Amino acid sequence: MNLLNRHRLQIFLLFTATLFFAILMGLSFWNHSIRNDVRPGIWPLVFLILAIISFTLAILTFRRGFSMSVIEGLIEERVNAERSILLAEFEKKDEEVINKEDNVEDIVKKIMPKGNIKNAAGYAEKLLKGLSDELQVSIGIAYLAKGKKYAYLAGFALTGDTPPDFKEGENLNGQAALSKEILIAENIPEDYFNIESGLGKSKPKTLIIVPLLHKNKTVAILEIATFIESDDKIINILNKVSTQAAEKLVQLQKS
Repeated sequence: MNLLNRHRLQIFLLFTATLFFAILMGLSFWNHSIRNDVRPGIWPLVFLILAIISFTLAILTFRRGFSMSVIEGLIEERVNAERSILLAEFEKKDEEVINKEDNVEDIVKKIMPKGNIKNAAGYAEKLLKGLSDELQVSIGIAYLAKGKKYAYLAGFALTGDTPPDFKEGENLNGQAALSKEILIAENIPEDYFNIESGLGKSKPKTLIIVPLLHKNKTVAILEIATFIESDDKIINILNKVSTQAAEKLVQLQKS
């Protein structure tokens, strides 16, 4: 039994007790009147006092119970308001998920090269530039598949010599080509490469190697470095870029 129902029961019992003592007081007066007693005795006074006490307690309990009803109503109102806020937050989260998916498509469209591009090298350069603009890629290299080997195709913000060719399964790039899955390295070796600018040299935070897949075949490799950490959204973007870029590179090679 909750506290409010307990107070209601107490009020009922106290009012019942008040009525009972009032009846006893009336019967006591009636008994003395029948007997023609000049003095009614002490019992009518005792019953009157008990009736007053029980009635007073009933009133006080009623007021306290009424206050509790008000408080309970306020609590229920607050709970309903909080529930509405939570439901609104869940709806907002659902909308954010939808907007996030829409945003992925928009970003992919911005990354993908546009215009009349005549060769694979020019396409790769524009692709790396698009990745730099949208995903904060600070350095990037594209390799094109030639049999079981991959040769340098294009670069973005590169310094020094042209990167050497590699075979499928050889080094990180070759492993990504073989596994056909995006490879992410959060802890890049100190001597792997540095980003150079007018502010000097700095080490990128994340290395991402993306195999460009066409009909489940790795046709090219993108090796990109960034100062930001990868997340599910970035991986989703790169998977979409992989499919579209691979198809375009195959078309350019055939033309």
